Amino acid sequence: MIIFTTIVKVAVKSPNQIYGWILNLDNDKYKRWHPAHKEWKTIKRTPNEMGSIVYLDEQFNHFRLKLTGKLVEVRPNRFLLYKWKSFISGYLSLAFESTNTGTKVTHELGIGYKGLLGKIIDWLLRKFYLTKTFEETLEKHAKEEFKNLEVLI
Repeated sequence: MIIFTTIVKVAVKSPNQIYGWILNLDNDKYKRWHPAHKEWKTIKRTPNEMGSIVYLDEQFNHFRLKLTGKLVEVRPNRFLLYKWKSFISGYLSLAFESTNTGTKVTHELGIGYKGLLGKIIDWLLRKFYLTKTFEETLEKHAKEEFKNLEVLI
C-alpha cells in the first residue's frame, strides 16, 4: 500500500467545526471548498454515520479521482475513515486535533494492495501514476482545501 500524508494547520476553527462541516457536505459546499472539486453525492446516510456512503469527483492538474467511499470508522469530532473499492483499493482518513490556534488536520490517502502481488501492482502504480508529481500535487491540493475552511466555516 502507498500512503500519502499531509498535515495542515487550520487557524481559528475547532475540530468540531471541521468534523461537522465535512459530515454535512453537499454538492454545493463541496464545489465551493476547492476549484478542483467537481461533484459530491451522499449516496447513503446512516443515523450514526457508520456505513454512510459518499461519492466524490475531483481533478487537480491532470489527476482525476472518482471514488465511492464507505465510512467505516468514526470518532466524533476527531477522526473519519472512508474506504473504497474501485480499480484501485484504498482509504482516506482525516484526523482532527485541537491546537492553541485552531486545528491540526492529518489527511492520509492510502492506495494499493496487500501481499506479494500487491507489492508488484503498487510498484507499477508508483512508477506510472502515483509519481512524485502526483504526491506533490495531492499535498498542495489538501493544504489548499483545508486552509479554505478558515473562510468557509
